[in-house]
Amino acid sequence: MTAIRFQEFLAYTQGARNTAMNTASELTPFQIRVCALEEGTSGILRLPPFQTTGVAALARLDRTAGTSELAWIPLQDGLRLGLPEAEHQHLRGRLYEIAANKLGRVAASLCDATDEVPMIDVALPCLDKRMSQNREDHWITVDGAPEYGGFAQAIAAGWLTTVRGETELPPMEWTFEAKMNGAAAKAILPPLLESYRGAEDELPQWPLDGSYNVHFQVSLTGMAAGGWYQLGSERTYEFFRSLSRVSTAAQAAIRRWLPVLWLNDGRMFDRPREAAALLAYSSLPPMLARSRRNYTYDPLDTESLKQALVHCGRKIQRQLQNWYPSLAAMKHVAAEQFHPRWHSRWAAEFTRHSKRIRTLLANEAWLIDQLVNFAAEFQPHASVSELTGTIRRARAMHATLDARFRRWWDGRQAHNLIGLILLEATSAFSTAPVNLTVTLKRVEANSGPAAPIILRASRGASTREDAPRSSEAAWSSVRPISLSPV
Repeated sequence: MTAIRFQEFLAYTQGARNTAMNTASELTPFQIRVCALEEGTSGILRLPPFQTTGVAALARLDRTAGTSELAWIPLQDGLRLGLPEAEHQHLRGRLYEIAANKLGRVAASLCDATDEVPMIDVALPCLDKRMSQNREDHWITVDGAPEYGGFAQAIAAGWLTTVRGETELPPMEWTFEAKMNGAAAKAILPPLLESYRGAEDELPQWPLDGSYNVHFQVSLTGMAAGGWYQLGSERTYEFFRSLSRVSTAAQAAIRRWLPVLWLNDGRMFDRPREAAALLAYSSLPPMLARSRRNYTYDPLDTESLKQALVHCGRKIQRQLQNWYPSLAAMKHVAAEQFHPRWHSRWAAEFTRHSKRIRTLLANEAWLIDQLVNFAAEFQPHASVSELTGTIRRARAMHATLDARFRRWWDGRQAHNLIGLILLEATSAFSTAPVNLTVTLKRVEANSGPAAPIILRASRGASTREDAPRSSEAAWSSVRPISLSPV
């Protein structure tokens, strides 16, 4: 098999596809690219992006179910991991297995007609000096996800981009899985896609009474992480402008994704006041930074809080218009309370009882402060010794966010969003598009799996020239790495 030329190999696999047209699975070639960062005694060592030579590996792919399993790997591929032979072979096989599984998750974006072999990126953990001495133990259960959901890996990737000019880095990716019925999906997904500046195609219709497994993926080029090293001094105007964009991006991200996290099953509407407060908060436009000490709404400042509550009252009617049909379709007992005719009543409720919204705004302000303090510690063109400290701070930053997000609001957790917040904050430094892909797979009780519904949207980050000039402009401009939940 290893002697088959690449074109002959493609012809072979195409023939296998044609033979298996009436079956659920097909043999599909793929290539892997491995990136690993390691802090050793002589500095930062890097396994460069690796592409298989000769023939590609084979996976048995089921496009309908979105699953894939490893079928065959080449005997020789040039991959060197610097481990003893037995450990090397174990890890090498594990990497191919991880890549094959990832191929199943991205199968929906593959075109049947093309002969192009998909490239699958696999990232190894970012090791510090202590861990690098025992790579065999640390990598024995490698899952292909960067350490801490990619936080430390993204920071090191930014250093490689800035100092070494690396251009072939795996993208920053965040994924999330949720279960929701068709009615909840109808209320959640269109605004989410619109916030990423609209879907590529007109949204399809799906049954409101169906049950779905929903997969979310957000991605950004890995080179965008270099922006963290180009902020300048904290006391400069350029730093303030850059962190203003970071603040706007983070505010918009947390508001557009909290409903995805907490409203996907409709249970939150059992407590109408909490649900209405979340809907109102999610409709707030990001606050454009007004000073170096005030990057977002200040819930302790009377004027800032009043401005936020006025926005909540103005925007809640649109939220009710979006959610009421879905709640009625779910036959939720609280559906009538969310009829659009009651928007003025809810606006008055926010003014009288603003504690829930104030808590969300306080958490948001805390998050922005953490990002500002984190950014202030970066040094342009950091040396290897300084990078050591930066990676350490990245791990500490992740631990801090994780502790707070696990009790984010009203006893609810939001730690799944940590990787997404980093990705969206990083996108503020880059004009590269942020891509969103949503895959809905209907759960059928008495029949085989139905074809998945694929929804895509993409937005470009604000540039220095077109940065928003007001909070309303910021909202319109932000409409809408792996950093998957740990």
